[in-house]
Amino acid sequence: MNKELPKTITSRQLVRMLKDASGESKGPKFCFLIGAGASMSSDIPTGADLARKWIQEIEEDCGKDDFAKWKNKVGISEDNVGEFYPQIYEKRFGHIRESGYDCIRHYMEGKEPSLGYLILANIMVREKHNVVITTNFDNLLEDAIRTYTKEKPFIAGHEALAGYVPKRSDRPIILKLHRDLFFHPFSDREHTGTIQKAWEDILDRFLSDYFLIVLGYGGNDGSLMDYFASLNNRKQIYWCVYNPGEESSNQDSENDLSWRRHLWGKLSSKAQNILNPNDFLIAINGFDIFMYDCYAALGYKFLDGIEEIKRPNPMHELLEATYRRLENINAQRKEISEIKRSLSQETSASYHNVLSGALSYLFDANQETDIDKKDKIYQEGIAKYPQDANLLGDYANFLHTIRYDYDQAEMYYKQALEADPKNAITLGNYAVFLNTIRHDYDQAEAYYKKALETDPKNANNLGNYASFLHTIRHAYDQAEVYYKQALEADAKNANTLGNYALFLENIRCDYDQAEAYYKRALEADPKRANTLGAYALFLENIRHDYDQAEAYYKRALEADPNHANTLGNYASFLHTIRHDYDQAEAYYKRALEVDPKNANALGNYAVFLNDIRHDYDQAEMYYKKALDADPNHANTLGNYASFLHTIRHDYDQAEVYYKRALEADPKDATALGNYALFLENIRCDYDQAEVYYKRALEIDTNNANKLANYAHLLITYREDLKRADSLIRQAFESADNNERMKPLLAELWFYRYAHYYEEWGAEAEKELTALLNAGAKSIGWNLAPDIELARKNRHPHIEQVEAFAKALTEKA
Repeated sequence: MNKELPKTITSRQLVRMLKDASGESKGPKFCFLIGAGASMSSDIPTGADLARKWIQEIEEDCGKDDFAKWKNKVGISEDNVGEFYPQIYEKRFGHIRESGYDCIRHYMEGKEPSLGYLILANIMVREKHNVVITTNFDNLLEDAIRTYTKEKPFIAGHEALAGYVPKRSDRPIILKLHRDLFFHPFSDREHTGTIQKAWEDILDRFLSDYFLIVLGYGGNDGSLMDYFASLNNRKQIYWCVYNPGEESSNQDSENDLSWRRHLWGKLSSKAQNILNPNDFLIAINGFDIFMYDCYAALGYKFLDGIEEIKRPNPMHELLEATYRRLENINAQRKEISEIKRSLSQETSASYHNVLSGALSYLFDANQETDIDKKDKIYQEGIAKYPQDANLLGDYANFLHTIRYDYDQAEMYYKQALEADPKNAITLGNYAVFLNTIRHDYDQAEAYYKKALETDPKNANNLGNYASFLHTIRHAYDQAEVYYKQALEADAKNANTLGNYALFLENIRCDYDQAEAYYKRALEADPKRANTLGAYALFLENIRHDYDQAEAYYKRALEADPNHANTLGNYASFLHTIRHDYDQAEAYYKRALEVDPKNANALGNYAVFLNDIRHDYDQAEMYYKKALDADPNHANTLGNYASFLHTIRHDYDQAEVYYKRALEADPKDATALGNYALFLENIRCDYDQAEVYYKRALEIDTNNANKLANYAHLLITYREDLKRADSLIRQAFESADNNERMKPLLAELWFYRYAHYYEEWGAEAEKELTALLNAGAKSIGWNLAPDIELARKNRHPHIEQVEAFAKALTEKA
């Protein structure tokens, strides 16, 4: 029988319940269960993030086979790493436990409580909801209480203190079930598998008196979950599920079974085991955001005027830490402006209670979805606050990424940096602008470095610099170092996760890991058009799962109908996979309406005009437009070289462009393969051609076209039929059985008929005849050397070899 699921309510309803039970109310009391997710915005990694980091280190330290055996034995997969934190911890640090404690301490020392903790601290002090149970080791909550209130909390940081927890007290009480950071916290199976007996009495008492709100907790801890499973007399649990940007599509969300199932599916199996139909699931946008809503609902005012506090000059060193904390809190308030469409109007209203001045314009602009209205809000804000660096920088980024008004964008970037030369966000965004729009790579790198000098742990800037090193400098090892640093700084940064996935796909050719990172990126932001589009391209080019690819292209365009890259890539998909040429052209034109200087779309449309419309003058015009937009776009340089080679027969110019393409990207497998073909057929430089075929196949091992072309060179110019046979077999294995591959398959069967007749003659004749009857053609392909070699080797049916060659290469 199916288990009856807990009910659902909205986060607004839970906030209202908390408000109704606060102040002088005689209503119910709430206590909180806090997990590692609450500490993420203080730059403390979650258990799952640490587990992912440690498992990579284990893989580096163990032999490949030993690692795979251990992983399979334990049952670890990409999707469940967090559930095996204790086993991973033991494997990583079992030989010396002190190293484990030091590693954890390293991540937690020196961290400041986030604004969410500041608000929770005030709730614990001002209201009767004064108890927090936590599996965290960090000291963020107690620091927030001591720093931002007048109270001193009672902290039970060791099970030996459980008996001293006051039964009734107005003081904030914190129970640290896995011990405090400085009492050798529990991370191994022995101690996280079963709760310490000393905790049971006090937990029984609190959970029978208090309703429990669960925040930032995944439920992977066996000790606490097993305790809950055995608990009979407890109040209801309100389990908050991190589910950014999504709400039930049904207005009656309490009775929306699919929504309940969706939230239920996000829980660990241990959490599912302890919840019953009287409990509640609540989707939230994160711990800090939930606490902002509580702050507004409870009518607190302690943040008012915080942005007006200025550092005294000179300042006594004893005050340094205090001012740094205040600046930190104010910076977190500014980050609210970056939370855009995912917030409902009701939540927006609650945020307005904590915003003032230029920040309110920033917030309104980021909440507005109408581009013209958004522009007007920015302009009104700048007219009122002409020196506000954040407002100027955000408007510059809007003009850059939404309006595509690049000259105006640059003007505002410069104004923003005049107002605040050390604003890490603006420095980083301007670096991206110089990189992607101006293609001034040396200046771009200078600004990336300035941004990282200003804030060495800014996850966005680390990730964008990694992408620059990857795509522009081709410094792949350095790029990977920065990708990893970026993900240490923010393990859930959707942009970095997506770009690292691209890196793993295109540079490391580690497709399984790439897919794992695409999925992590989409977990972090399910509606990010860029990632959806990149994953669609991966499914198209790597997995050849065309139906799934099209589904993701459509999801990407639902998320952003004006995303120029996705429009262009979907056009290319319709062109090369679906062969729906009219629709493809419509999407190419839409992409170029949105962004007339999109080099990728311009270059792909040029290929379409060349290959499909055979409008060579128009094709050349678009190749030139694409190279005006990005003179170092390796793909376009390579395609234009191929156009000059095969259509214009301008061989000297073609070679110039092949070389430029390979300067821009020495690992572009397509350009390497096409240049090899050029060297073979035009320059007759067979040694160099072979070098380039080998380079191409080192990068793209299973590319059927390159395998076939290299095999042809080995047959006709090396007469090395044995090596060629091996490549032909690989080409057959790699070739998809679809319309696009028919000409290549026909060529491969021709090679078998012409050169391997004794083994393949009858089958090759049958297959080749069927493909030719189905319309397979390789117009212009030079098979004269094959005929000559077949004649030299006394082929028994040389007339049929000639007939097949003619049928395959000549127009009907």
